[in-house]
Amino acid sequence: MRPEWSIIILTVLAGVGQGIFFFLVGFDLVSPLADRGVNPWQVAAACALAAAFGGAGAGASFLHLHNKQRAAKAFAQWRFSWLSREALLLPVFLGAVVMYGGLTLIGVTGVVRTVVGVTGVASGIALSVAQGMIYAVVKSIREWATPYTPLNFVLLGLATGAVALGATFQIVGAPSAVILTTVRAAIGFTAVAFAVKALTFRFNDTAWRSTSLRTATGFRSDEIMLTDTGCSYAHYNTKEYFDAAAKKEIGAMRWGVAVAHFL
Repeated sequence: MRPEWSIIILTVLAGVGQGIFFFLVGFDLVSPLADRGVNPWQVAAACALAAAFGGAGAGASFLHLHNKQRAAKAFAQWRFSWLSREALLLPVFLGAVVMYGGLTLIGVTGVVRTVVGVTGVASGIALSVAQGMIYAVVKSIREWATPYTPLNFVLLGLATGAVALGATFQIVGAPSAVILTTVRAAIGFTAVAFAVKALTFRFNDTAWRSTSLRTATGFRSDEIMLTDTGCSYAHYNTKEYFDAAAKKEIGAMRWGVAVAHFL
């Protein structure tokens, strides 16, 4: 495939943003950060970074629109399209992140701030699920049409977000105990994300194993032959959704993913 770079940027940056906010609010709910020596400006800095990642992703998403003047139509099909749901969830997430940081700075605590934080976390997770479901609903590509697809989007976003939050806490001078907790979360979620990615690779190896001309046509004869290429000639789908790499090359790519991302 030759995917649009703008889509990759959107997916990665939005995932990092939701991961940062997930752990920031999660830590705050389990044990208030203020009680552990994290001041409001440090919390606001983490919120600003999460919003910056999400905002940059949102900006990149408009680059692959061929008719940018019709961008509003991306929101219109929310009842049927995961793409529209993604477009709606992103501003909800960004709004909650900004509000949470602002409420922290002005000293608002209690139910209001908690509701805003939980809303941001829920919309962030839903955003990652929607991004994954855009691909998971394409049933003709079995490697995509699996629960592993949205699960990978969520876990990779959380893992990268935890790393980014740990770095942010280090830069702004948060207490070492809080930084250590964040690093532990980053290691744990990275390990889980790696395990799920490995299961995804295993599933992909067997996704088409049971497919044959007999299963495709419903005929049981062993003498079935393909005499007309039909849609198997070179066209958009065969060019964009087919990778002719050998198994050895695919294996090398997987190790490359493991080294470049997870380690």
